[in-house]
Amino acid sequence: IGEEKAPLILACVEYYVPIYKEVNSYKNLVTEPYISGSPEHTDAKQLHEKAWELVEPILQKERMDDMARFSQGFNKDRGLASADLKEVLPAAVFSRVDTLFVPVGQHAWGRYDPDNNAVELHSEHKTGDEDLLDLAAVYTYLNGGTVHAVEETNMPVKSTVAAMFRFPAENMAATERS
Repeated sequence: IGEEKAPLILACVEYYVPIYKEVNSYKNLVTEPYISGSPEHTDAKQLHEKAWELVEPILQKERMDDMARFSQGFNKDRGLASADLKEVLPAAVFSRVDTLFVPVGQHAWGRYDPDNNAVELHSEHKTGDEDLLDLAAVYTYLNGGTVHAVEETNMPVKSTVAAMFRFPAENMAATERS
């Protein structure tokens, strides 16, 4: 799992916990609490349910922390946060997006022109369109960012997208001139 950020839940008999902790180097290993007992005697669905009970609070805390960081950046320094898909999508393509929030079940139809770094939004799906929210999420993830798919009512702002940037756009322009 190398560079992944996801929590890794340990499922094993108790005497393996200290041994595994000693040899594992994954920074997001969760050993307290862990799933006790031999996973060989638990079906995959039950194991998943037990693991989700442990990991869900961890992911919720991360999401809430990221929302607080977004609010701070959005309200104080607009250069480090945006709720404008025409700014967010190109930023995601060029590895600027650190954290992205997208609403579950919503779409933003349109086209992205990589040659001109231009975003064209449409109010409804047209032939040749793609979901630009999905595209922003894919680029954010592939470039090492965090993507939170949340219910519309849990978006940090009333928008179809919200993003925190790794650096302001003017830093990117200076880098491109170098």
